[in-house]
Amino acid sequence: MDHLTQIILAVFASTGFWALVQAVVLRIMDRRSAERAALLGLLHERLVEQCETYLDRGYATEGEIRDLEEYIYTPYRNLGGNGTGEQMFDKTRELIFKGKDGGK
Repeated sequence: MDHLTQIILAVFASTGFWALVQAVVLRIMDRRSAERAALLGLLHERLVEQCETYLDRGYATEGEIRDLEEYIYTPYRNLGGNGTGEQMFDKTRELIFKGKDGGK
C-alpha cells in the first residue's frame, strides 16, 4: 500500500498531470464560450426579427410582448446581450397594446 500511495502522490505532484488537467479545463471553457456566443447570436437575431415584425405592423398584443420578454429578451440580456437588442425591445414595448385579434 505504501508504494501505491507514493505513486498516487507522484502523479498528483507531476507538472505534466496538472498541465493535462489545465488543457482539458481550458478546452471545456472554450467550447462553452463558443456555445454561449452562438446562443447569444441566435437570440439576438430572433429578438430583432420579432421586434421588426411588431414595429412594422404597428402594434403588439400584451401576450406577444410578454412572450418576447420572457423567452427571448430576458435570456438574451442575461447572457450579456448588447444595447442593440435592448433598444429594439424598448421600442417594441412602447407599442400600443391591442386585443388578441389586433383590434380588428
